[in-house]
Amino acid sequence: MFMGTFMVLQVLTTYGMAFQGASETLIGLAIGIYGLAQAIFRSPLACSPTASGASR
Repeated sequence: MFMGTFMVLQVLTTYGMAFQGASETLIGLAIGIYGLAQAIFRSPLACSPTASGASR
């Protein structure tokens, strides 16, 4: 579950500092928003097919 988050963390920090005007604060904010969105949407969306009776 968290593997994707840690992969994005490494790429976003390295790639984000290459942008002109990017700061550590803005990159941290972007990572925080990404993590919050994952926490809010990943679990409910992963459970919804199971709740509706869909099989894999």
